Amino acid sequence: MDGFRKSNAALRAENVLFKNVLDAANWTKTSEVQNVSGCLNWEQKCHVAQFELENVKKEMETLDAFSEKHMVNNKAALKEAEIQLMKVKKARDDFNRDVAVVLHNRKGLKIDAEKARRYIKDQINLKKSQVEKLLQKNASLCMQRKKLQLQLRQKEEVSEDLQEMDFQQLQIGNRYYLESIDCHNQELLYLKVQAGNSQQILNTYKKKLQDVTSESVQLSTDISARRKMLLKTDEMVQVEEQQQVEAEALNRNLRQRLADYSAPDVADYMSATDSRSQLEKAIRVWEHKVQTAEMVLKSNTKAWKLLCEAAGKTSNPYH
Repeated sequence: MDGFRKSNAALRAENVLFKNVLDAANWTKTSEVQNVSGCLNWEQKCHVAQFELENVKKEMETLDAFSEKHMVNNKAALKEAEIQLMKVKKARDDFNRDVAVVLHNRKGLKIDAEKARRYIKDQINLKKSQVEKLLQKNASLCMQRKKLQLQLRQKEEVSEDLQEMDFQQLQIGNRYYLESIDCHNQELLYLKVQAGNSQQILNTYKKKLQDVTSESVQLSTDISARRKMLLKTDEMVQVEEQQQVEAEALNRNLRQRLADYSAPDVADYMSATDSRSQLEKAIRVWEHKVQTAEMVLKSNTKAWKLLCEAAGKTSNPYH
């Protein structure tokens, strides 16, 4: 039963929806709504769904506008309530400051009747003065409204008399302005074409400028590298020149020494060689003697130490 109830409710909702679409679109039952089998085809179902969706959107827009209006009103009311609450709080604080005296134990307030009466009277007078000011302002606004209404009626009467003439003048002015607008539109179209051409030329020159800029950067890099290479080459040339000068000076010195060199006699050379051999032999003999003397000195020193130790032990009576 629940299933039948749900299906019947769905069918009733579909019937209501379909009836709304029929009333809005003025369909005929035979030609546009039903086919041979008595059911809606997919195109008709899509149309019904789209129609209902548009109705829902319109209702939502109406509700949004209504809710926005109410929200603005509620915000204004809330703002007014906040202002009134601030005024009440300010009046309460003024009353507590000017009239009431807070007791030290904070259990209540002590109010002076004379002060309270005088404060209430001052507030009443203040409100009366404000009411009088507002009444005067209202009266002046009413006078201004009457003057504006009178001026408006006078302008309407004058405009009724001059309406036909103004209409003809407006037609003439309208034709003039339309012609002027057409001229300006043609001029604007021409300027747009010129601006398009100028933009194309500008883009071409921008591309050329980018190419020239990149080439300039590359040339600057190459120039910097060539300058560094030139500096290194100058340094190498200076080093080579210095080395060449030093080599020439050494060559001249060697040539001078070679020119001044004289070979000794063979007999003198043999005699000097023999003397050197004998000196080397004598040095080796003396070195051997020194080594032998050092060994003898070491053995004698050791024996002397032993004798000194032995002599020290025998001469000590308490040992």
